[in-house]
Amino acid sequence: MRVALRPYVVRNLVDAGGVLVAETGLLKKGTKSARVQRQYSGPAGRVVNCQLRVVFGYTAKETRTLIEREPYSPKSWIADPGRCREARMPDETEFATKPVLARAMVARRWDTRVPARWLTADESHGQDSLFRTWLVGLCVCP
Repeated sequence: MRVALRPYVVRNLVDAGGVLVAETGLLKKGTKSARVQRQYSGPAGRVVNCQLRVVFGYTAKETRTLIEREPYSPKSWIADPGRCREARMPDETEFATKPVLARAMVARRWDTRVPARWLTADESHGQDSLFRTWLVGLCVCP
């Protein structure tokens, strides 16, 4: 889906002053939903029983759109293959921190040249010095 969505976004929604946005979102409760557990949620502002995703969006003067998302799989889920199978998670699912997921999405956008003037991120990404250092390394600034 992300491969199909990118050309549409670039062709119809991109603005030279646009901003890429990496954030953690989605409050989803339940006991059987994949990846749900008690964890800190930025949208809730506290620890709640929820499912998290790293979402990557694009915003410009009159536009805000989702480009892609990656589900965050907590270590407790990865450590329980039976639970993962019951929730129909792919067998190849591995643990990755939220900043690592965001970095993969930024790299895909960078490689496909979605134009943007800035990239902004929520606290789960912005507090990660490796993520910030990696972003600076992408920049070719005069």
